[in-house]
Amino acid sequence: TYVIERLIDMAAGELGIAPGELRRRNYILPEAMPYTTVFDMTYDSGEFARNMDDAVALADWQGFAARRDESRRIGGKLRGIGMAYYIDTTGGPVVDSEDAAIHFESDGTVTVLSGCQASGQGHETAYAQLVVERLDVPFDKINVHQGDTLEIPI
Repeated sequence: TYVIERLIDMAAGELGIAPGELRRRNYILPEAMPYTTVFDMTYDSGEFARNMDDAVALADWQGFAARRDESRRIGGKLRGIGMAYYIDTTGGPVVDSEDAAIHFESDGTVTVLSGCQASGQGHETAYAQLVVERLDVPFDKINVHQGDTLEIPI
């Protein structure tokens, strides 16, 4: 994703257009949904340009230059801004199962084992919160291990 996004930024520079505009020109349009890719994956919905516009507004993209200049002025700090837009399926087209287990350790801690591996979704926190809520175990007594096939095979 990083390489693709950097290439888009570089291509936009070569073409003399804003990186967001190049992305916009290549989004699948909402009226094209459902859309099947060359890899036989189907997007059932999406408003990618609107999502980007909302993110740019929330990030106050237009106010970035002033924030950058102020950071330099008050402390010599560098400030950057960038965007990336990708869609990813983490388990392939069909995930039949992923194992999970809970071990109650002799020292009073609880270990949660999960066969899946998070990539920024916050699984570790969510799993621990479930143990807190359902089993009344203090949050600081919970250890979460993800995606280690030595601990949980699937």
